[in-house]
Amino acid sequence: RRVLFRSVLCGARPPSGFVDWRGNFLCPAHQSPPRCYWCGDVLVRLRSDSCATCVAEVASPRDLEMLAQRVVGWLGAFFPVGHLDGVDLVLRPATDFPYCQRGWMLLRSDGQTHEVELAFPVGIPREHLCESLAHEYGHVLLAIDPQSLALLDRGARTDRQEEGFCEVLRWLWIDQHATRDRQFRLDGVARNVFDVYREGFKEVVA
Repeated sequence: RRVLFRSVLCGARPPSGFVDWRGNFLCPAHQSPPRCYWCGDVLVRLRSDSCATCVAEVASPRDLEMLAQRVVGWLGAFFPVGHLDGVDLVLRPATDFPYCQRGWMLLRSDGQTHEVELAFPVGIPREHLCESLAHEYGHVLLAIDPQSLALLDRGARTDRQEEGFCEVLRWLWIDQHATRDRQFRLDGVARNVFDVYREGFKEVVA
């Protein structure tokens, strides 16, 4: 007896179909279904650009402070973190960020004094916030001395080398701490659609 699987999106039981990388069975009519902005799962109900699981895990400003402390503590096993926990943290409207960008480091300097801010989009789930914190703190470690807070000389370091270093930190955090979609997210670092991240990661780990 032939078993016909039910499409996760429309509920149909077609004689043929395919299973996506997350294990969802989809019928031929839905080869490009809408997907969650954060985790890539199929959006069965188009109420937002996030799935129900990611919506339930949205990080609050208090979560941002607490998770940042956790990530800084983790980084302390690899680097002297000094005053890294004093870097300003903020959640900004998601519309402030280019598509697929989940954080940035903003460095303001007048040559005498400088300020560092890490910003993340409102709506980011806690798990994705942690890996983004690991990445963005990598930029901070390359920009300032965490002990003296003095600016560091960039030297001949390329953007690809810098992003590659930060992506290694992201990969390590996911590998050691992810509770959802671990392998999917690890593969996502290695297969990033943006060359500077993907090739930088490969260069640093080579």
